[in-house]
Amino acid sequence: MAANRDYDALAELIDRESEAAELPPVEAYDDETRAKVNGKGLNGQAARPMLPPIEAKPFVWIDPRSIPPRPWLYNHHYMRGMVSVTAGIGGAGKTSLLFVEALSLACGRDFFEQGKPLEGGAQSVWLHNEDPPDEIQRRIAAVCLHFRIDPSDFLGRLYVTSSHTTPIVVAQELPGGGKILVPTNHGEQLIEQIKAKSIALFVLDPFVAVHRVSENDNVMIEEVMKILRNIAHSTSCALELAHHFRKLNGQEPSAEDIRGASSIVGASRSVRVVAQMTTEEAEEMNLQPEERRSYIWIQNAKANMAPPLLMRRWFHLESVELDNAQEPYAADNVGVTTSWTPPEKSFDLTAPEFRSVRLAFKEAPNPLQTLRYDVRSSGWAGKVIAKALDLDPQNPEVRNKVKALIERWLHVKRLQVAKLDDHKQARTVAVLQWVDPPEIVD
Repeated sequence: MAANRDYDALAELIDRESEAAELPPVEAYDDETRAKVNGKGLNGQAARPMLPPIEAKPFVWIDPRSIPPRPWLYNHHYMRGMVSVTAGIGGAGKTSLLFVEALSLACGRDFFEQGKPLEGGAQSVWLHNEDPPDEIQRRIAAVCLHFRIDPSDFLGRLYVTSSHTTPIVVAQELPGGGKILVPTNHGEQLIEQIKAKSIALFVLDPFVAVHRVSENDNVMIEEVMKILRNIAHSTSCALELAHHFRKLNGQEPSAEDIRGASSIVGASRSVRVVAQMTTEEAEEMNLQPEERRSYIWIQNAKANMAPPLLMRRWFHLESVELDNAQEPYAADNVGVTTSWTPPEKSFDLTAPEFRSVRLAFKEAPNPLQTLRYDVRSSGWAGKVIAKALDLDPQNPEVRNKVKALIERWLHVKRLQVAKLDDHKQARTVAVLQWVDPPEIVD
């Protein structure tokens, strides 16, 4: 028999179904629930859900100085009361990245920035991971060994669960077909636990493990995301989802490549993508081909409430030995994500080449058509750079070199990204603008 707490949610979801939809068997439910499933009231008339009244309310001005600032926890990605996503291919390093960030927050120090104190101080963090408990122990131990973290710095603020021993499922489809989603009681339990432990960041890795609905069904996934957003909002906790890409076929990833329904991205306030260095990038940076898989980059593909991280941030996965050898087994080695800066020598141009690129930017007609930031655009600014260097922008090696130049110049603030209105398309477009240092005068 269905639990009482699920009746209203069940009836609301059923009301959205087409009248012609085939509904599942309802023999297992009591009279009231059967009536709701069949779309009939208890008196035999069509049921109409009673929703809260609607009222248009006048706007009330508030002094901007009295509006509380957005409660960011870390790096303009984790924010209290919001859901965020980090996506990448399997084995790309996203889980290692999340572990370092989680321990940074639990210790109150950013280990990607030489242990710089975080503005908000140390916070309680809950990591829920698909690995077995002993593997989670290895990952945490490796992070502590590499960054020289004393366990006393975070004990009492770090909570860990494994889906092997503590499965979490917030929603599932009602058996029998009909595409009806039923929330489980795990959502209520999560809210209780987060409040009781004062959790500031809750990481669910991976997202696919915390629901039992079709990953490609937009309506169903949207309902799952509503449950997760409610958890975040009602607890003032930042809720992070680790997710995967669909097959990329060698293309550079973006938020559009995140696997499953688009409502995952739509319901999240910040979405990051993680990818491994390509063979061409390794060649450009004078790295051996076998080394490239240990170098990853991250970019914020959707940042509704913060300036987007428009250039890639690079990391290196370093191998850490745990010194836990026991006969007949050798010691474990675990990858730990560390901050990494690409070598500058790979971005050098001659002085005449540099001046040629600068002039090309200054004289480029119609920036909306010729200086777009998006590498996929026909008006990508990289084509202007390639032409100024007498290179073929259709050549994959040239494209990678130009992309590297753009990222480097963004980093040193020689280029900046601006938003221009594209009136024909009724949207704003990101374009690149050249920035001269003070000593250059026309």
